[in-house]
Amino acid sequence: MKALAFGGRLLDLERLRQSQTPDRAATDITGLVAEVIGRAGDPLVQSTLGPGIVANVDADPLRQALANLIENAQKFAPGRPIVLAHEPAPRVLRLTVSDDGPGIAPELRAVVFEPFHRLARDTPGSGLGLAIVLAIAQAHGGSCEV
Repeated sequence: MKALAFGGRLLDLERLRQSQTPDRAATDITGLVAEVIGRAGDPLVQSTLGPGIVANVDADPLRQALANLIENAQKFAPGRPIVLAHEPAPRVLRLTVSDDGPGIAPELRAVVFEPFHRLARDTPGSGLGLAIVLAIAQAHGGSCEV
């Protein structure tokens, strides 16, 4: 079963890298974030997004990116609050997922987005989650940072 999940994530990453442009539509970002948080099923995951945030995005990949970020925060900051927020910026949708976990050393911050890179070998995962997040952000003309 783990091999199938791994293979599926690898295919997701390759599809994202090969796709030309996202299928964008006006999307209620506040509602989308609430949906992702609901699926996480964790009362420690919260949102500070106000109503009325709308952006032209491909909603399904954005859901996946946010779910990956939440899953990563849950893995490395278990039992701690995780907050999704919107930082207003002109003509840019800037979403953040933050926690008060141990953090990532400055020299490792760029490599965590590389496929198969894992900071902790003793935690479950394939090292593809953050690579998928980056591919989704880049497909939308964006970026990721730690």
